[in-house]
Amino acid sequence: MLRSRSCIFACFLWLFACGQSDVDGDGLTFEVEEALGTDPNDPDSDGDGLDDGEEDSWGTDPLDRDSDVDGLDDGEEDSWGTDPLNEDSDDDGLLDGEEVLELLGCDPLSPDSDDDGVDDGVEAVLTDACDEEDIDGDGLLDDDEVYLPGCDPSSPDSDDDGVDDAVEAEFTHACDEEDIDGDGLPEEYEDALGTDPNDSDSDGDGLDDGEEYGDGTDPLDRDSDRDGLEDGFDVAPLEQDPDGDGLGDFDESERGTDPLDEDSDDDGLPDGDEVLELLGCDPLSPDSDGDGVDDAVEVELTYACDEEDIDDDGLPDEDEVAFGSDPAVFDTDDDGLSDRDEVLQGCDPRDADTDDDGLSDLGESRIGTPCAG
Repeated sequence: MLRSRSCIFACFLWLFACGQSDVDGDGLTFEVEEALGTDPNDPDSDGDGLDDGEEDSWGTDPLDRDSDVDGLDDGEEDSWGTDPLNEDSDDDGLLDGEEVLELLGCDPLSPDSDDDGVDDGVEAVLTDACDEEDIDGDGLLDDDEVYLPGCDPSSPDSDDDGVDDAVEAEFTHACDEEDIDGDGLPEEYEDALGTDPNDSDSDGDGLDDGEEYGDGTDPLDRDSDRDGLEDGFDVAPLEQDPDGDGLGDFDESERGTDPLDEDSDDDGLPDGDEVLELLGCDPLSPDSDGDGVDDAVEVELTYACDEEDIDDDGLPDEDEVAFGSDPAVFDTDDDGLSDRDEVLQGCDPRDADTDDDGLSDLGESRIGTPCAG
């Protein structure tokens, strides 16, 4: 009987020892691991890099690799120094896992990773990164915009006045200055340029000061390129002759030619040549003298556009056009008779043998017989 009791007591001691033992060395006894559901033979049951005992003491789940579901394993959070029980350790609106694994330049322990005054959550929405120096691309650094009055580092035009923050800040050290005359230039900017902040068109040329500043013209000079045309009426207020035809914009305006087309009448002659060099040419008419011969043809032979008989055959050009002969050729059919002589004798200036009798028109003329037989 005594021996039997001793055996029972020994078994009890063995069971107690087993329950209090820590086979896998994770700091948890068999009994505790059994209660938690962890593996008593594996110190890191969920394989997250933290021993089960560490997780139990920290309050993380030893059966879940990512206790706060932020994209980082609990062990990774330990390495980064983030809170494995807080999905957003720095409270910047971004998950710790996003900051570490997905976004550029983000520190999961700092709500403003690049110290530019803009929270990572704002930068990441606009740029997919946390280290952009100018997230709105307006030319002002974010940390400057944070301290300048009225500037929003996430908007290139913080006050929606049509003037970029960089322009406003350059002269006003703010992004919300009023524009009294509505020309697109802040008051301080107008002061710097010398324009009138109470007059949208300081030089009275038909263009607002802001428009001139943007286009590069002088808001204090009615005629920026000195071509005789006020900027507001000049299609190219920075070029005296934008089409390069030899006529300035003012001359083209006066004559009605196109200042952006070197050959307004499409006759093959530049407007400047027709006006300044050639005789009798109209840059708005491809046939200046109305004789049926294009100016370019006349100019090639006579250096003028108003010759009545450019081939000097005695037959006016308009008559040649009517008869079908070539006004640029003395003897169109090359039969030895000028076009005029053929017409006077009843011959066809386009046919060397008008009546097809085998005798040329010149031969008929020599023997005195008519071309028509």
